[in-house]
Amino acid sequence: DGELRLGILDLPAEGLCLVGVPGSGAWRIDSAGEHALEIATGGEDVLIASQSRRNRDGVNRIQQALPEFALATAHSVGIKAWRILNGSAGLYVHPRTIAEWDVAAPAAVLLAAGGSASDLAGGHLRFNQAGARCPGLVLSKRADHHALIARMQGAGVELTA
Repeated sequence: DGELRLGILDLPAEGLCLVGVPGSGAWRIDSAGEHALEIATGGEDVLIASQSRRNRDGVNRIQQALPEFALATAHSVGIKAWRILNGSAGLYVHPRTIAEWDVAAPAAVLLAAGGSASDLAGGHLRFNQAGARCPGLVLSKRADHHALIARMQGAGVELTA
C-alpha cells in the first residue's frame, strides 16, 4: 500500500545494524547486543549532502537558502541517515529524484526512531509507485522540518531531473 513497514541498515564499517519499524520503534544491534535506538543530540545545524557532482548545483542552492547550516558530505543515504541518528548532522536534502530502494530503509529507520522523512515538497513518501522514484528527499531530526522546506522553496530550491 506504499507505506514503509520495516527498514534494515547494515553498516559493517561502523560495526552495527539498525532496524526500524515505523510506529513501533528502532533498534541498534552491535557487538554489545541489541539496544533501543534513539536520535542523539548534536549536529542539528549540520546539513549532510551528497558528494556527487550531479547534485552540486542543488546543494549550493540549499546552502544559500539555509546559510546557518555547516556542510558535511557522505556517500550513501544509509550513512547520511546514520549521521542524523548519531548526532553528527541534523538535515539531509537530496534535490533530485531518487530511487525508492535508496530511500526506503534509511527513511524507515529514521521515522521509527522519531525523525522526519518527506519528499522535497514536504509531502509524505510513498513507495512501490510507478517508476520506483521519489521526488527528492528530506531527512531530519529537527522539529522545524517543514519550516526548513518552506524556506528552501521560498529561495527557489526545486526538484531537478
